[in-house]
Amino acid sequence: MGTCSCLGDANREIPNTLPEVIFQEHSTLAILYKNHESSMIPELKDVFCNLLSHRLSFITKIIIFDQELGDVGIEILAKVFPELKFLTRLHLKNNGIGCKGAMKLADTLGTVNTLEYLNITENILTDEGVDYICCCLPFLDKLKEVSLAQNEISYVGAEHIKDAISNLDALESLDISGNFINRRGIVKITSVLRGMINFKSFDFKGNDMNKTDCESVKNLLPHVICLFN
Repeated sequence: MGTCSCLGDANREIPNTLPEVIFQEHSTLAILYKNHESSMIPELKDVFCNLLSHRLSFITKIIIFDQELGDVGIEILAKVFPELKFLTRLHLKNNGIGCKGAMKLADTLGTVNTLEYLNITENILTDEGVDYICCCLPFLDKLKEVSLAQNEISYVGAEHIKDAISNLDALESLDISGNFINRRGIVKITSVLRGMINFKSFDFKGNDMNKTDCESVKNLLPHVICLFN
């Protein structure tokens, strides 16, 4: 079953249906809602209900676990990103997001400059998809946590991650576990993390490294919690 949340305060009342006036509007988002409401997953319905009801402050987090977004779901997310002025958490886990989906999300993800926690995990971004996501990261300068775990990323993708995080001064945690990154790729990322004064936690377990490699990386980050094989 999927897990969902898009509310900043669980005690706030969420409208179950959109006011009639909204259905009379002809904005792009209103039309998008009307066209796809019947097939829209509950998480996205919640976002739209609050967005089109002018309750932007309600949308502080979007969490979608174990649900296939598909082309339509990804397109909808990309359309609403520029409207989300209070979003601090975006967690997308096991949603079937591949390279094509990452490209669509990246079109507007960089506009969410309030984002502090970005987790796109257990998808199939691959090196090309992670490149699209990483192109957005320099615009998200409030990021404290980034997770790209289990996305079929190799040394090539590690290069993209290294370049992207070098501009994230607020970064505290990075999770790239469960990929196919070799020692050389991990060390390159580590070389950037060493100079980040706020950084606290690095999870790189389950990559293409032996125990000796992992220990050598840990030694490069003596003041950081390192999780590895």
